[in-house]
Order: sequence, then structure tokens, then C-alpha cells
Amino acid sequence: MHAPGKTLLMVEDGPDERMLFDRAVQRTAVSFSVHFAADGQEAIDYLRGDGGYADRHRFPLPDLLMLDLHMPRLSGFDVLAWIRKQPEMHELPVIMYSASSHPVDVSRAYRLSANSYLVKPTTVADLTTTVRMIESYWMNLNLSPRTGPTGWSSGATASPAMHGDAHAGDGI
Repeated sequence: MHAPGKTLLMVEDGPDERMLFDRAVQRTAVSFSVHFAADGQEAIDYLRGDGGYADRHRFPLPDLLMLDLHMPRLSGFDVLAWIRKQPEMHELPVIMYSASSHPVDVSRAYRLSANSYLVKPTTVADLTTTVRMIESYWMNLNLSPRTGPTGWSSGATASPAMHGDAHAGDGI
């Protein structure tokens, strides 16, 4: 399986961490593209298509969002709560990505409907492994509403399953 044309939005306020993640992506030659936002407000601007992010050819809606917790302007928790309130993107897969392994942070992330919680790797080798695993699972194996022929970012109308009738039309 291959992830052509898929996009990851990494929201990370640390310039060194963004650079290391970008290097790991280049080193592993993954098939998805990565865009970066430096804080929570910039992530929301990107997702809304505000300002310089209006061009969806240059700044496509992501297939996956990786979200740091502790950032200026808006925290990762704030961004996650905002995403889950947006009808057009509340199903966007979100990985919380933090140096914190504190159970309170993990629990709060899942209460806000994070799809996953990863503690940031501490070595380049572990970061490279993490990038490969993201591609393997999130970009290739995992199915989301966007992976079908008319995904959530295409402006398609919601399917019966998106309205809670998961078995509509499938004979079950």
C-alpha cells in the first residue's frame, strides 16, 4: 500500500523539533507530505484556510494531524477541542505528540477525542522509527472518512454512517 498525495500537518512550537521531524521524514523517504504550524492558532488558521493558507493546492487539508500539547497562543488541547466542534473536520485523525507522559495529559487528550497519544522520541533512531510507523499505520493501513472516494475534505455530503447509521445500505 502507498500513501500518495496524503498530507500530515505537524503542529509544533519548537523549531529544533520541527527540523528534526522534517529530517526524519526526508531520511525515511515517506510517501506523504508534511506541513508545519508553529502554534495552535496557526494550526487553526491552516485548517480554516485563513490568510496565506487559503490556497488548498499549496496547503491541503491534512489526512492526519500531529499536535503538540504545550504551545503559545493556543494549546494542543484547545486546538483538539476546536477541531472536534467543526462538523466538516471532527473526524480528522489527531495524534497528540508531547514530551509529557503524565497520566492527566493522556487522559485529557482521550477525553477530547484524540485518536492516539505519542510521547516524543528522545533519539533520532526512535524518531525515524516513529515516522515509519506513522506512514505504515496512519497513512497506509488506517481507513478514515477521507480515504474513500469522497472524503471529508472534498466537500462531499455526509454519508449515512457519518450521521450515526453505520449500517445503512449494507444489509446488516
